[in-house]
Amino acid sequence: MKRSLYLLFLTAGLLVAAVRAQSPTPTPGPRTTTSPTVADSRSVTPTPKPARTMTDANNTARNAGDAATGASTADQQPNDPADLKLLQAIRKAVIADATLSMGAKNCKIIVRDGLVTLRGSIESEKERATIDTLATGLAGKGKVTDLLEVKLSSR
Repeated sequence: MKRSLYLLFLTAGLLVAAVRAQSPTPTPGPRTTTSPTVADSRSVTPTPKPARTMTDANNTARNAGDAATGASTADQQPNDPADLKLLQAIRKAVIADATLSMGAKNCKIIVRDGLVTLRGSIESEKERATIDTLATGLAGKGKVTDLLEVKLSSR
């Protein structure tokens, strides 16, 4: 009985391997999305859509300037348990606030010796006030340095 089951599984495995060897494998390459264009009532020809262009979000020069002036930067975040706990509490509060834009939720929060520094670009003064209020409520009055920058409106 065991021998017949072994032969059955071996045969099935060989059959699967043979089928896979005969079928062409897809080659990885650039993916293009297509939308059908009706050439006539009987055929459909795919038309490639243009690729999206990405905007450059490189702020290396600004970060280098911050480091040169002695400003607090995210890579200077110490691993002190009390600072990390405060950082996590502030980040959770900011992320949980549904009124904030994604840019505001991604602002830099640096905590060193119980002092909080907020940096980054946000959409409005209202977001600045919201983030500042959340951080001050958790860290304490006088322990938050707000260096958030409001983006200029494109209107």
